[in-house]
Amino acid sequence: MSDHLLDERQLREGAAHAEELRQRFAAVYEIQRAERHTARATQVDVTATVDGTGHVLDLRIEDRVLRRGHPGLVGPAITEAVGAARLLAAQRAKELIVGGGR
Repeated sequence: MSDHLLDERQLREGAAHAEELRQRFAAVYEIQRAERHTARATQVDVTATVDGTGHVLDLRIEDRVLRRGHPGLVGPAITEAVGAARLLAAQRAKELIVGGGR
């Protein structure tokens, strides 16, 4: 047998490791789907909530912002709030994956 070919034992170990990783990432994904991360824009009263995978679940814009606020500020505030909530989700995902935290 050539030195560069894997033997049966190495293949079994590799397959077992791959399955372990698949199960770990599946568990992390389920945790992420259940988590909620909320952030608010700094200058306009806009709040976004995302799940642990970054999907937007809720977006709240205070009525006074829509009635009296400058329309040009609402879009960037939405982007800021969603981005900040997604950053929280990404930081938590890193904790789950690297640190194994729950």
